[in-house]
Amino acid sequence: MTGEEMVKRFEALASYKTNIIRKKNNDYAKEQDAFSNFRFCADFAGISIEHVFRVFIAVKVARLQELFNGKLPQNESVSDTLIDLANYADLLNMYISPSYNTVEPEPSEAERTVLRRAGVRK
Repeated sequence: MTGEEMVKRFEALASYKTNIIRKKNNDYAKEQDAFSNFRFCADFAGISIEHVFRVFIAVKVARLQELFNGKLPQNESVSDTLIDLANYADLLNMYISPSYNTVEPEPSEAERTVLRRAGVRK
């Protein structure tokens, strides 16, 4: 695959992911708050919204582990799971970005450690 072919496939995948997000957001969230479903889960479980995202991501990673260990999918494909995983990561990135929240969240201790190791001061 050439670089140009990869970019075209990536653009098509991004468009497909966007359509999935649009449909799921319609089904799960309130129109005026795209993160209302994650907020509800956080309140229901007594955890942060960021923790909800980590749980959803962990569920997808656990599913991938089963599929990569030979389990045959009965419902959603490996590709579907990877797309969901990428969408959760993208949504979390949007949620924690300063353009969504008026105050940039403080990085966790684990994030500070990673940033220090990478030479980034925050």
